[in-house]
Amino acid sequence: MASECNRNIVEKYICHKLS
Repeated sequence: MASECNRNIVEKYICHKLS
């Protein structure tokens, strides 16, 4: 899932918000 979050800024932002 980490790689999915680091695909781009938007993905990282969404992943961090979901955490």
